[in-house]
Amino acid sequence: MSRLYDTVVNAAQIWSEYESCLEVHAKMGIEEQTVRAYRFYEGDQWYGLESQNEELPVYNFIAPLVKYKTAMVAMNDMSISFSAPLAKERMQRVCAQLSRLAAQQWERLKMDTKCWDVVKASMIAGDSFVYFYDGAGSCQVLERTDVFLGDESNPDISSQPYIIIRERRPVADIRREAVNNGISKEIAMTIMPDEDSEDYGRDKCVSLLKLTLTDGNLHFSRSSKSVVYQPEQVIEGLDCYPVAALVSSRRRGSFRGAGEVTPLIPNQIEINRNLARRIVNAKLTAYSRLIYAGDRIANPKALTEVGTAIEVEGGSVNSVKDAVNYLTPSPMAPDAKALSEELLITSRQLAGAGDASLGSIDPTKASGTAIIAVRDQAAIPLNEQTAAFRRLTEDIARIWYRQWVVYNPGGICLPDGTSVSAGELDLLEPQIRVDVSSTNPFSKYAREQSLSQLFSMGHISFEEYVSALDDESSVPKSKLEQIIKSRGGKQNVGNQD
Repeated sequence: MSRLYDTVVNAAQIWSEYESCLEVHAKMGIEEQTVRAYRFYEGDQWYGLESQNEELPVYNFIAPLVKYKTAMVAMNDMSISFSAPLAKERMQRVCAQLSRLAAQQWERLKMDTKCWDVVKASMIAGDSFVYFYDGAGSCQVLERTDVFLGDESNPDISSQPYIIIRERRPVADIRREAVNNGISKEIAMTIMPDEDSEDYGRDKCVSLLKLTLTDGNLHFSRSSKSVVYQPEQVIEGLDCYPVAALVSSRRRGSFRGAGEVTPLIPNQIEINRNLARRIVNAKLTAYSRLIYAGDRIANPKALTEVGTAIEVEGGSVNSVKDAVNYLTPSPMAPDAKALSEELLITSRQLAGAGDASLGSIDPTKASGTAIIAVRDQAAIPLNEQTAAFRRLTEDIARIWYRQWVVYNPGGICLPDGTSVSAGELDLLEPQIRVDVSSTNPFSKYAREQSLSQLFSMGHISFEEYVSALDDESSVPKSKLEQIIKSRGGKQNVGNQD
């Protein structure tokens, strides 16, 4: 009876907190703004309009703008570095190995791809989240509408009173987990599908993962509306939420951010409307239209048939021009087109994504250094988003470090084959630094140009030039290495004396 009481009462309490968060989300318009932002980004910009099966035109300038800004931020290579300047020499070597371990985990989890998703979601809607749910660092990118914070006005995620993550899961899976967690089958069978489950998939219900931090320990539980099917568990020593957030252009007095799409929607709507009006006007006035006197033409269908004779009733054949004629096309006023272009160009420029920013540069007519200078100048408005991405990477590294300590009580094996105990790691408390470097094609192009110039000026030898090339450079490094070997050059051009 006590187990049943705790399970039901705790579930009701968590559900009440969830409903309170839903009310806050509704007041902030998070769900509505997110859905609308994604519709406009994806091109569904006439949603809800009755057009009688008419396909209305869309001039979607929002999508390339978001993709550009996403690329400018996500193409920055984030390198995690652990350090402990005041520690003994051995622990400094441990920090170096932790940096290697972080690089390996970043690659294993395909974090580059996940970070692109996180950055894009943040650009579209304003913020995005990534959740690390086990000791191996396995992660999941979360929708902003599925993350509920205990205090939406607090910009610090680590000091949130609680975090609730919403999932929609099959009822059968939840019932099975409940039984495996010691819940009786009778209680598990009270977990029922949501009334609107058919809209999201059959036989599903909302599942809530609640996270809280108390006295440096992480507490978590999972529940449906009626049952806590995974009773509260404690991960001792995990003193941070395993959730990292990327917030783009944080709103004043709120944890949430403002995306790039919502402010552009009014301009996008007006551009589409103006385009539709111009197309309708062109259909009505830009083409010549046939007119004829119905009582004078015996076979009017012949007017639209090639090579068919036209029969005229009454009068002479010479008077056929009085019965058949064409309306002269009317030129369209240029103001409508000028307005559309002005809205488009001004909207992109105010958003920091003009032609130069979007890559409208011929690389064959400009040096790599000049292109990078233009790109860096255009990227200045994105420094805030880049700093937020760097902060996200630091938070990820901090979560990983705490999980390495907590989930490996016997210590961890480092990449160089040595091991370090959990106690030593816990006492280490390393400093975390994230180095940012650009990895875009123009940066590689500039490096290759610089190497070519040094070689042409005789400052480096051919072997040194080949050795300095990146493996993925546009110049075929492997072919050049074969040429050096065939000439009897050094066997390993990568190692110069």
